[in-house]
Amino acid sequence: MHKDEEIRFTYGLPQHILELIKEDADGFMSFAPQAMLMVICMNRLIFLREVEHFETDYYRNLVSDAAFMHGNSEIFRSLNRRAS
Repeated sequence: MHKDEEIRFTYGLPQHILELIKEDADGFMSFAPQAMLMVICMNRLIFLREVEHFETDYYRNLVSDAAFMHGNSEIFRSLNRRAS
């Protein structure tokens, strides 16, 4: 990263991302898993902030034996807006 460079650690709008997650969780229900391990990127938690719990809530409501872990694995896209 460089001084005055703008970066983004995720994409989309929080509400749209949560809608897609809800759709995925609803589709996941037909699979009827007995247990689940979900890895969530910390950057996503930072991006979603106070609504981040909805992502895990959607799945926690479907799978009683669910485990969640967090990591930093997303790749950022540089948006260079420096003046020439």
